[in-house]
Amino acid sequence: MLPLMAASPREAWTAAPAPFVMGTTRPEDTAAGQWVRKIYGEAFRRLGIPVRFEVHPVMRLGVLLSQGELDGETVRGPDYASGLADVIRVDEPVWNAVFALYATHPALTLARLQDLPATRWRGVYARGAVECERTLIPLLAADRLIDVQITEQAVSMVATGRADFLCGFDLVVLSAPPAAPEARATAPLRKLINVGDPVPLYLHVNRKHAELAPRLAATLRQMKAERLIERYWHEALQAFGK
Repeated sequence: MLPLMAASPREAWTAAPAPFVMGTTRPEDTAAGQWVRKIYGEAFRRLGIPVRFEVHPVMRLGVLLSQGELDGETVRGPDYASGLADVIRVDEPVWNAVFALYATHPALTLARLQDLPATRWRGVYARGAVECERTLIPLLAADRLIDVQITEQAVSMVATGRADFLCGFDLVVLSAPPAAPEARATAPLRKLINVGDPVPLYLHVNRKHAELAPRLAATLRQMKAERLIERYWHEALQAFGK
């Protein structure tokens, strides 16, 4: 009698595909984290591919994606792939991010970014916010500009008076609770001024998924036409009382 095989050729052929591993900086218990999980959960459901998410610091994500330890990264600017080996952009923008300066103190106003050097304000931004770096570093001395690991830290620094304003993009800033409990009862963040033009954000994938990229682009395009991505954003904000 022949020994039993672990799986027949047919079973092996029809085995469920491995999950597509998406990297993000946003934990699931934030509005932006919920938002990206809804977007890509639905996109990959339509493609018949399971997906799971891993949270990593912003600078680590690019390394893991280049090495193929992550299959994709949820949202990055249009030029992100140019600085990374084996990373390609899925050519359908997911969202247009608006970078801006935010503050809580009601007395702070700013008509032009060029007026920042004449103030005594100290700013903070999360590492990887390239538009913030590009705009603020030429305007402010090094002792007036701080970079931190995540946006929640920046929000807490502003809320507790350790910084006067933060720079970040709307999706993350508006959905981020302050990390410090003592900051939660302070005045809400309000926008001072936009920084640069809106920046389209894209899904990026490791080059081994190059054949999948056009299908992902078409799926995201259809979801946008259905206004699903916008709806998911409003649902995520409402879920967190925003």
